[in-house]
Amino acid sequence: MWKYIKRRWRRNLLTIILLCGYVSCTFLETFLLMRILDEISTKTSFIALHQEVLIFVFILGCSVIIYYSGSVCRAKVHAIMRNDIRHCLSNQISIYTYQDYEEKNIADYIAWFSTNIDQISALGFSSFYSICTTIFQTIIAVISLGMIYWKMSLFSLVFIAILYLISLQTKKYIIQKSKGKVTANEIFFQKSKDLLQGFPVLYCYKKMHLFTVKMEDASIKYEEKNYDNTVAQIRVNALLLCVNIIFQSTFIIIAVWCVFHNLMRASSIIDRVRIMV
Repeated sequence: MWKYIKRRWRRNLLTIILLCGYVSCTFLETFLLMRILDEISTKTSFIALHQEVLIFVFILGCSVIIYYSGSVCRAKVHAIMRNDIRHCLSNQISIYTYQDYEEKNIADYIAWFSTNIDQISALGFSSFYSICTTIFQTIIAVISLGMIYWKMSLFSLVFIAILYLISLQTKKYIIQKSKGKVTANEIFFQKSKDLLQGFPVLYCYKKMHLFTVKMEDASIKYEEKNYDNTVAQIRVNALLLCVNIIFQSTFIIIAVWCVFHNLMRASSIIDRVRIMV
């Protein structure tokens, strides 16, 4: 995976910059919204408030443009890297001997060029962008919290460490389930190919009911693996959601305590909650 990311590093770098730009816009929106709320509560002049609102709308427009550009750029570089993988596979297969080629079925090769590459794109390339965006978002969030109250930064760092440890524990679990799904795809393709190739024989011997039964059996086993993989991801997401809810609740309690002790403004609670979501 890294080989293809490095090969297209310029496009990947541009994509990451655009995604981080979108994250920056969302943070600016949050800060501006906080300032607008403060100015409304303090009854600031209409002209100053009007300028803040115009800047806020401008940032909103920029965030939409940057989000669209980043998403299109990411889709394009994904397509290019998937083509790079197929090109490497083609080169690898082209140097096979006939005996090497016959060790695999046509269905296996088709799975390599289609399903397996889609899995690499979803689990590899997409995860790479998500990690980069999350790291950038986390850095900004910690700095932002530190500007309000330094103990908030310490609390957020503890939360990040907990999430990191949980992700390490669940990573192997997800990889194992994903490998099982890829293997199930290859088996299903092979069984489907065998049944379709045996269609004339089944037809001649009037055993077409076997075609339906065996295809249904292969489909059930295939979907069981898909379901198992999906449930594994749901369990991990649910665990992370529970940790996040605990963090959000604790954060709000600390923020309210800070407001009562005049360590931060009340509007900052809304601001920081949006940052850490």
